[in-house]
Amino acid sequence: MLLRRTSAVVLTAVFALIVVAVFSNGAQAQQLPRDVGLVPVPQMDSETATTRKQAMDLYEQAKYEAAIPLFEKVLAVVSTDVVAQERLALCVQHYAALLSDPARRRVERVRARKEFLRAKELGDNSDLLAAMLAGLPEDGRDPSFSPNPDVDQWMKTGEMAFSAGKFAEAKHAYLQAFTMDPKLYLAALFIGDMDFRKGDFAAAQDWFVRATEIDPMQETAYRYWGDALLKQGRIAAAREKFIDAVICNPYSQQPWSGVNNFLRAVNKPAVYRHVKSPLTSASNGNSSLTIEVPPNMPMNDGSTAWIGYPTVHLAWQNRKFAQEYPNEKEYRHSLKEETMALSGVATVALQTVKSGQKLNSDLEFLVSLQKAGLLEPYVLINAADAGIAKDYDEYRKDHRDLLVRYLSEVVLPPAPVDKPQ
Repeated sequence: MLLRRTSAVVLTAVFALIVVAVFSNGAQAQQLPRDVGLVPVPQMDSETATTRKQAMDLYEQAKYEAAIPLFEKVLAVVSTDVVAQERLALCVQHYAALLSDPARRRVERVRARKEFLRAKELGDNSDLLAAMLAGLPEDGRDPSFSPNPDVDQWMKTGEMAFSAGKFAEAKHAYLQAFTMDPKLYLAALFIGDMDFRKGDFAAAQDWFVRATEIDPMQETAYRYWGDALLKQGRIAAAREKFIDAVICNPYSQQPWSGVNNFLRAVNKPAVYRHVKSPLTSASNGNSSLTIEVPPNMPMNDGSTAWIGYPTVHLAWQNRKFAQEYPNEKEYRHSLKEETMALSGVATVALQTVKSGQKLNSDLEFLVSLQKAGLLEPYVLINAADAGIAKDYDEYRKDHRDLLVRYLSEVVLPPAPVDKPQ
């Protein structure tokens, strides 16, 4: 399933709400998300299965209002049907976009959010659900596309037409908005999306390129550009665009959906790896450190190289952070700290190799990153927490080439060479 907007209104709020991924308790950087469309259909009686198929058919035909009661009927029997729950939420969201009464639209948007949250409770962690929840405020209010009321009205007219499946009318409205404001990113993006839906992928690509020129720091146009290239059979070129999307914001789920599309196209997995220390440690005060070595930790595969890892963190907590970041009053985990700690592990591990021992796979991976000069991109993309993520924008300014190298050489599998156009 290609993740594309189900209602263009959503993206306005997504841009405002998704800045950095939600980190809790030191959560890791974004994992490659799954596709809810791949979830097995739960068991149900034949009558319910027939109703479910009818609802799915209506959804695919963009007959959202008619599909709502059928999905409700299915879920009344099989309340754990996560796909049906997600589709119900999408239908309600689409139905809301068709309503001309702002009060009714707001009520239905609140309901849509409630239905999406129910899908999340059922285990839906798909790209689509993440985008919808990010774009639906709790109070159901409509976003604004532009401070210019005429531009805003044309965009909302396009939204109404889009949700009704009237793509030609939607494109006309978006073009009117773009003519009035040629710097409106979403207008260029949505015009391209209409061409994409029409099957004119080359024309869609031109508009996505234009959107990236308007705002090169937004990921969506790069991702849509990659989708258009995939449709044209240009897998290697699409891979480049999906990398560009991730570099815009690796801590949002959305750009990784483009990576998922590429992985499906080549039918190969990504290497998304986070190496963790096998040791546990605790500090007592500013100088005391207790390190616990697991009783079953191998002594002949380089694992002892991790002994110095917690001592580096203690040094940073005590004084090093204040020296390196004098303008920040409170300590946080940083890119510099984690890179220094892992570099020390890799250096000791390499010395272990010279003594004749064979490293375990995690240490081999760290050593290879150090030799390639890619430890910092690894930390930022695979091992970031909320503190480290704060260093990303500054690092990207001067080291975008290393981020590209890391994603291209380490994370993503190669693509077949594109045929000359």
